[in-house]
Amino acid sequence: MAQPSSSAYPSSLDSAATLGSDQVNAKTFVLKTAVNTSATSIVTTATISGFAVNNWILIDSEVMWFTGLSTTTASNDTMTVVRGQDGTTAASHAVNAIIYTPPVAGWANQLKR
Repeated sequence: MAQPSSSAYPSSLDSAATLGSDQVNAKTFVLKTAVNTSATSIVTTATISGFAVNNWILIDSEVMWFTGLSTTTASNDTMTVVRGQDGTTAASHAVNAIIYTPPVAGWANQLKR
């Protein structure tokens, strides 16, 4: 196997401006209410925008599949989820826990393999 040429490497290191460029589509939301291990409805502290159903989400170390969305109030939405996906276990989550969406949820899912 041949060694890569210098053109295979970046010409410079990431700067503060470019470091997070691969997270452009990442969104985070916050739990409005605590979630027990059997809940399939996740209430957020904000209206969900810029993120579609049929995606992975990550809360603490639990991966979930986001299957539906309904508006609870003008400033809260409820996500319908399938719990404990891809080898994770359904867990309790506290108020104000962060809900991560792709690509963050995807990265976390890959890291545990």
